[in-house]
Amino acid sequence: MTKQQTYDPNSHLAPEIIERGLSEARQALAVTGLPWQPATHPSSRSLLWLYQGWDWHLIYVRITTDDATFTGVGEKPRVLAELSREMHSRLDAVVRVHLGADGEVQHIGFPNLMPKLLYMARDWNRRMLDGKTALEHLKLAGDKPAILTVRPVYNPDWHKPKTDEELITSFRAEYRQPPTEMPDVREGESEDAFVNRRLAGFRAYPERPAHGHFVLKLAADGLPESDLSVNIAALAASTTWNDSYDILTCSCGSSGCAGTGGMPVTHESRLTVWWLSLEGTRRFLVFDRQQYRTEVFTKIREALRFHATLPPEVRFGDIMFNEGPAAQREWVEAALVEAENFERW
Repeated sequence: MTKQQTYDPNSHLAPEIIERGLSEARQALAVTGLPWQPATHPSSRSLLWLYQGWDWHLIYVRITTDDATFTGVGEKPRVLAELSREMHSRLDAVVRVHLGADGEVQHIGFPNLMPKLLYMARDWNRRMLDGKTALEHLKLAGDKPAILTVRPVYNPDWHKPKTDEELITSFRAEYRQPPTEMPDVREGESEDAFVNRRLAGFRAYPERPAHGHFVLKLAADGLPESDLSVNIAALAASTTWNDSYDILTCSCGSSGCAGTGGMPVTHESRLTVWWLSLEGTRRFLVFDRQQYRTEVFTKIREALRFHATLPPEVRFGDIMFNEGPAAQREWVEAALVEAENFERW
């Protein structure tokens, strides 16, 4: 069994020393193309984490100065082992950054870890990009990146109560659907009986007041028009690391419900690649990464500013949020701030 230190080995260091050590570690890890980020943890400021392929990976960065009396990376800190168990991480490792008084920086333990990280990065990107590089995808797209356009749309009449005439027309249309799409029609029930029953059921519940609905619409070269919902928080998060995001989805938030599946989004060679499934076909789009990030951040900020001028009951986004419009907006704001602050080395 590997010995564990019961305390944080960097606890005696000044915050600026720890910050410098983490920065040096992240720059050394940058060659892997993996977006390691500082972890927010109450017991230690010396952890880096990565979420990739639906798995968490953790690294503890031990930082030493010229008074260090040991070689190698030292023992595994308990905080790393405990967090690894808590998060069910697939990788937990210890590296050491030695900051010499003369300005020299030594990276200890990195050569042993790099092959595993490089394999992880290559394997994940290969699966995300269907076995090709982002530049190969761009060549297949005619060497011209698509342009992403995000358009805020406000519908003030969303959820406006229907009149009896509108309801009856809607219920009659439901009744006339193919049998496989009429789960609410009872056996042998006539059209008039169905309409009257549905109307009575609708009247049994108090109508909610009409209120607006604020959403984002996406457009891009070669992207067909779609009535699918856009998960604004997922769109913001997709500007960060390579992963699968439920961007085009059902209003409930499930891409499985919408039939789109999670959308793999990969950032490589200053490009952003989407692999999306729509209407039974699978295809890709390639964007300039800076244009992608700028358009997403600018338009979400614009939408938030406009939404702040609307009545408080107006929903922000397509995704149902049971806690209400205010919590729904806060959810998007938090995702946007995290994405804007994301650092890609």
